[in-house]
Amino acid sequence: MKKSAEILFSVFALVVIIITCILPFKFDNLNKNIDNLIKGIALVATFLFFLYKILTGWLFINMNIDIVSKRQFANQEMDDLVIEIKLSKTNIDSVWLKDIQIQLTEITKEKNDTYTQTVINMIKPFGIKKRELKYDKVKKQVNYWDGKEAESYVMSPDEATTFTAYTQVKKGEVIGVEVVVIGTRPFYGFEFSSEAKRIIQWKSSVVILPVVPKGT
Repeated sequence: MKKSAEILFSVFALVVIIITCILPFKFDNLNKNIDNLIKGIALVATFLFFLYKILTGWLFINMNIDIVSKRQFANQEMDDLVIEIKLSKTNIDSVWLKDIQIQLTEITKEKNDTYTQTVINMIKPFGIKKRELKYDKVKKQVNYWDGKEAESYVMSPDEATTFTAYTQVKKGEVIGVEVVVIGTRPFYGFEFSSEAKRIIQWKSSVVILPVVPKGT
């Protein structure tokens, strides 16, 4: 329904704009009041169209987050935990990634059948920062790994990438994983004076169950 209404509204705005452009050439003797009225309708329709698109998220920066985890036996007390964070941009705008933060919590069941979360660790994935390319004059080649870290990782429209984090968790614990991706883009939130309000965030979470011993 929403998609159909959007298409009809777009067609209406387009037709009005076309008529407005054609009328002055086709009908030289057209009453000026009617001409101005149609132009006014075209301007209002165009304004309402773009206002509708903006309010429904047309210019919002969309980001898909997919969390994939792998938990396995490490020793008698701990499990290895690998967390993959897969990011994929839609075709609207680019995003300047500033940081990715991962919060791990232990989920425990209380007597009244409710669950509580206790923060046990804060980790970050490897390799989120890009590096500036550095030209080695002696070797006459571009050296990436010795380059200075860039301020942001820029993701272009339709780009996808994966970042991975590693840690260890206690055996038998139910682990909650909360991921927050922090970024921005030029001119975003320029009307705000606070730097924090010019930051965009995307969040996602998963629950990781304990490893079941083989043979049970």
